Amino acid sequence: MLTREDGESVRLRSVGLGGGSDQLSLIEVEPSPGRRRRTKYVHVHTPEELAAFERSKAISAQIRGDGLSEDEKWCPGGCGKLIRRERRSCGRRWCDAVRPSWAASFRSVIHAALDAYCELYGSEAKVLQGVLTCTAEPWWWDKSKCTHPPDVPCSGPLGCRVLDSVAEEQRRLWSARRHETLNAARTAAIRQLRREGWTEEKMPSLLLWVLEDQSRGVPHLHFVLGHTTALEKAFARTFFRELKSAAYAHGLGHTSTYEKAVLEQGKYEARRLRNYVSKLASYLSKSDSAAAFLFRHSGERVFYVAPWLSAVSGVTMTIARLSRRVWAARKGLIEMPKMTAEQEALVALLLDPVVCAPNAP
Repeated sequence: MLTREDGESVRLRSVGLGGGSDQLSLIEVEPSPGRRRRTKYVHVHTPEELAAFERSKAISAQIRGDGLSEDEKWCPGGCGKLIRRERRSCGRRWCDAVRPSWAASFRSVIHAALDAYCELYGSEAKVLQGVLTCTAEPWWWDKSKCTHPPDVPCSGPLGCRVLDSVAEEQRRLWSARRHETLNAARTAAIRQLRREGWTEEKMPSLLLWVLEDQSRGVPHLHFVLGHTTALEKAFARTFFRELKSAAYAHGLGHTSTYEKAVLEQGKYEARRLRNYVSKLASYLSKSDSAAAFLFRHSGERVFYVAPWLSAVSGVTMTIARLSRRVWAARKGLIEMPKMTAEQEALVALLLDPVVCAPNAP
């Protein structure tokens, strides 16, 4: 270490100059600046990454069941709904844990309604069954799913299906179109009956209807009309005629005619028709595509029973559901549900055995 004239210290180091000998040289070395401390890199996650993390955590929790409190569990139907531990299912009709029992209740309601109509008129009870469908356009068909030769026109019975976008649009518009068409046809039929001289205060209406999806992928309706009394026959004849024009005015398609309905169903009793109308119940309880059908029509009515007929039969979806719960409670599987006195009486009619009077000697 030496000191320069200006008073600043410098260091000496040995430098090899070659030639096999080392010599000392006075080389001025500048002082090195202070070393900067390396900072640790911290990655800042983007909102997209954070959202992906949350989705991964949710999927993991659903698979493993992590993070559930003691009073929570996943719906056993596999629908992914988080429910209270004391509940048996989520209650949504398209869930696999609910659909079979919901279909059984639906069948009970339809059967009880038609049986109640039979009890009003005995063996003379007659009904008519008709259909109401969506319209059809040539450009609706999905040619990629057709299996018939190119020169054969597309048709639902041939297995052809409409485009997915068309089916979704028709389902979206179906509920309003159906409601407006049936109301317009009934209103026009009642006005015609008034002009013909019928003065009854209470006019007939549809007994019930059931919604189904056609094989081509769009919805259609099966409806039932009473055809026993003279007033019901006059109303049915006028209603079928007015339904055709109402369907055309509201964007719907094919409807049954009165003559065809009489030819096909008029000779049958209402009790014999119930299995045909309630065939949707068998489809909902057994078919693999039933859950998809109910999910497509979630939030929408898929069947209807006239209020006066439900009052006569006494069987509604609520009563059918309570009957199942009471049966399970009697077996000791669950607790007895809370019911009103009127509900208890209606449930007893469904569950308790029928006691017949003994025959006279």
